[in-house]
Amino acid sequence: MRVPWYALAWIPGALLGVTIGGLGAFIGVKASSGKLRRTALKFILGMMTVSVIFIVIGVVALATSQPSDVWYGLLLPGAIGLIVLGVNLPVVKKRIDEQPVIDS
Repeated sequence: MRVPWYALAWIPGALLGVTIGGLGAFIGVKASSGKLRRTALKFILGMMTVSVIFIVIGVVALATSQPSDVWYGLLLPGAIGLIVLGVNLPVVKKRIDEQPVIDS
């Protein structure tokens, strides 16, 4: 068995979850007021990219026989982030398109 990549497997997933939650609240407030139109979409696409990176690293960890704590701790938050953000992306985009443009 190979040496595990790291011992604290829960940290990346926790950081991804906190970041997605915080950005989700920020985007929700700003997008509903008509502000951050393009920035909100960039945040969502950026976090989806991070989720895909988590999935890729998790698959690599699984392929290199890392312990389940390592690959599961990367695959699960990556998959959840990608699914949640992917499902909500059209909704946020529609809400942003419905709002009038407000400068600030």
